[in-house]
Amino acid sequence: MKVAIHQPEHLGYLGFYNKMMNADAWIFLDNVQLAKRDFVRRNRIRGQHGPIWLSVPIITKGRYHQQIKDVEINNSQDWRKSHWKSIELEYRRTPFFEENAAALSAIYQQEWEYIADLNIRLVETIARLLNINRPMYRASELGVEGKSSQLLADLTHAVNGTVYLSGPMGRDYLESGFFDERGLAVEFNDFNHPTYPQKHGEFMPYMAAIDLLFNCGPESQSIIAGGSVNGNKPPVANRRLRQETR
Repeated sequence: MKVAIHQPEHLGYLGFYNKMMNADAWIFLDNVQLAKRDFVRRNRIRGQHGPIWLSVPIITKGRYHQQIKDVEINNSQDWRKSHWKSIELEYRRTPFFEENAAALSAIYQQEWEYIADLNIRLVETIARLLNINRPMYRASELGVEGKSSQLLADLTHAVNGTVYLSGPMGRDYLESGFFDERGLAVEFNDFNHPTYPQKHGEFMPYMAAIDLLFNCGPESQSIIAGGSVNGNKPPVANRRLRQETR
């Protein structure tokens, strides 16, 4: 069984869901420290004049080493209303907004205390709308401790995986010995970002996956699948400016 492990991104981009499609099980890596520059608390949507950042305000003062599962949202700001307003403004005239909006809007109408809970609900919902059905686990609930490659290997083993599916950047840092000791193979999920029709102007890659969903609807899954790459060398396009995790 092939297992993919990834931090719970906010909304997630196409490569995130491509890796999910290519795995048999998915683990949200929520028991590691929140990085300063990451996509756990933010993502981009396509606006008329370029990318628009949707950033969830979080409480960080005095909590610089907190794990993702413990990160609280700063609800003194009305971020839910502003995020959904931006989404609705930019996508309400796209071909598939109406049929996907209700499931997502319901999430923004709820109150959320922890960003991991919010992100996981968003990812689960988007995956369902993309017709991607995989068993999903939280690392923090699997009783596994450790760091780096050891943690990834032990998490894979904890859900009876036989293969760990890494992002392409794993070639630079994974320590194969931990996987060998547990009888696990390692594979790398290489991804070339596909193009698709967008509402505004010239195509911009690396938007949140809802950009594809609202523009392409039922074709979204096959478009994401089309980004898979065979071979041992990661494509240049995969080494994007945004942070690639696990």
